[in-house]
Amino acid sequence: MIYKERTRILRFLISGVLFGWLMILVMNKSGILDLIDTVVQRLVQDNESALKHGLFTLISGLASPTMTIVWTLVLAFLLWGFKYKIPALWALCTLLGGDVIAKIVKEVVQRARPFDHLAADDGFSFPSGHVFGFFILVALLWILVVPMMQNHLNQIYLRAFMILLLFLVAMSRVYLSAHYPSDTVGAMLLAYAWIQVAEWLYLALAPMMKKWSFLKNSKI
Repeated sequence: MIYKERTRILRFLISGVLFGWLMILVMNKSGILDLIDTVVQRLVQDNESALKHGLFTLISGLASPTMTIVWTLVLAFLLWGFKYKIPALWALCTLLGGDVIAKIVKEVVQRARPFDHLAADDGFSFPSGHVFGFFILVALLWILVVPMMQNHLNQIYLRAFMILLLFLVAMSRVYLSAHYPSDTVGAMLLAYAWIQVAEWLYLALAPMMKKWSFLKNSKI
């Protein structure tokens, strides 16, 4: 399900360097970054309405870290049932491992949330946990599920829909003042870099895991 790609290391380096650069700007309280965040926040939060607030609250709730774990458990359960046992375990480990990395980064950067954030949104702001987790979920579906679809046009539709959902999740976090826009961008960059590492680990470990008795009939 995952193949060797020569560009994987390049993708990791680009996303990793961009994330590191953004993290440095955040930690040094860059004035230019603050200006960009403020402008984007105003654009997203413009024309507030009860309908818009309700929609973004719903989207944010469905993409919460807890719900992302639930969606990933469902995905892993289905993959396991169809004999994709190793990919199922990989999906769970990719999300949980990524969550640990994102949590460590939050503790290192310690960026405070926007002053008018909801009381329910506690903890540090950079990177966005909602966006990070949902990006991982989208990547798992992109890698493991979409290629199984026979109709190429349906693959395109599903991928476009997932990209739209990811964009809306990022917007919802900014609209609700839970995060700065740069928090959501940082989450995507970090998640993308982690996915490259997780794919490399899959290629290295899957053949070995297939030798284990309870995984020998797993598709890889």
